[in-house]
Amino acid sequence: MSSDELRRQLKNYDLSVGPITPTTYPVYMRKLNSFRTRNNRVKQESRRASAGRFTSSTVSPASNLNGFSSDESELSSFYMVHLA
Repeated sequence: MSSDELRRQLKNYDLSVGPITPTTYPVYMRKLNSFRTRNNRVKQESRRASAGRFTSSTVSPASNLNGFSSDESELSSFYMVHLA
């Protein structure tokens, strides 16, 4: 990658870039790779989070009833505690 291209890529991440010399070139390349990796990680986490929201919103309402019981003794004790 040329120095000009490296400078453009770094500016895409809003990083200030000083002179690119044979000494600073590897430092800026590491910095660019670090930001690319971090950006990819954020994108993947965002995709996972949005995928989780999508699947949870498509779950049938009946699946939310799994925690309820039709046992009359549990219902009567519920009414005793909450309505007393």
